[in-house]
Amino acid sequence: MLLKNAVVYFRGALQKLDLELEGERILRVAPRIPGRGDDLTGLVISPGLVDIHTHGCAGFDFMTAGPEEMALMQRFYADHGVTALLAAGMTLPLEDLSAAFARIAAQMKRPCAGAAIVGINMEGPYLSSAKKGAHDSRHLLPPTEEGFRQIQQACGGAVRMVDLCPCLPGALDFIRAVKDSTVVSLAHTPACYSTAMAAMEAGASHVTHLFNAMAPFLHREPGLVGAAFDSTVTAELICDGIHLHPSAIRAAFSSLGDRAVLVSDSICAAGMPDGHYTLGGLEVTVEQGRAVLTHGDSLAGSVITLDAAVRSAIRFGISPQLALHAATAAPAAAIRMEDRLGAILPGRRADLAVFTPDWTIHSVYLAGHRL
Repeated sequence: MLLKNAVVYFRGALQKLDLELEGERILRVAPRIPGRGDDLTGLVISPGLVDIHTHGCAGFDFMTAGPEEMALMQRFYADHGVTALLAAGMTLPLEDLSAAFARIAAQMKRPCAGAAIVGINMEGPYLSSAKKGAHDSRHLLPPTEEGFRQIQQACGGAVRMVDLCPCLPGALDFIRAVKDSTVVSLAHTPACYSTAMAAMEAGASHVTHLFNAMAPFLHREPGLVGAAFDSTVTAELICDGIHLHPSAIRAAFSSLGDRAVLVSDSICAAGMPDGHYTLGGLEVTVEQGRAVLTHGDSLAGSVITLDAAVRSAIRFGISPQLALHAATAAPAAAIRMEDRLGAILPGRRADLAVFTPDWTIHSVYLAGHRL
């Protein structure tokens, strides 16, 4: 199959190129490949988007969904340009987490005409009650290697990222113990700059939804935000115009550069009308695209999709190249899957998102097959 005359996001730049696909793989990328093919003049081809922080969509949540519901979710993600994702958990009793993660791990092995679930993002229970956001404080726990290994055993090692507050007892020892097998992300924490830097030196390599559910960036105490700016970690941004002001988005991209990662942090209400939903057992109200706890004022995830985050980032002044990087190569690198995801290269699986000039999804290819 030939895809001709498109602008392709290739090796960090937008270039006029042709793509030749053979079966499930990308065979060639070149300025002009002889032969007839699909004319994509005026369109932009990106690697398939990679969402490493999403709780749900289309009315379903990964913590409660069964196989058929997860398959519907995977197709919804794919329709929005996402070809790989981490299924994010919530703070629940450990036995409930283990059961949900086991269901997700089983789904990862099933064939599906949608986005691939490539692992689990364990957001909770190792979070601070002071910055719990939409997490249920009744089930928060300090991290222990033994408890985490038990959860990993229940899901066959599918947890690819674990989130934690570095202020909790035993946090630094926990980071050192699991960092080589699982990405550690700093999250939901009042940590000061020095505590955050110590956690990064211990092996934490990522930050969950930067600016949100953490101490504010202040000129005398920059907190986790300042530590992220001063380090080499990757950091998530929820670019929905609700979680972050456009100025904060621009400042973060300016400081982080290619370490910025766009995520949706979407809940089951993504793709659904305003109304009442649940997240982690708590009631959520969605009005005009803003999701908050019904009994409280905390934001409760988002209702955006990752392609919408790319559009918003570009609208807020981020270059298309950097916005695409933040939704493809950067998240792939953050979860240590840059050898499989997030790039258009010969030999890679042909997972592609095709955008129109206004950055809406035109079409999606999964393993060389157009959906």
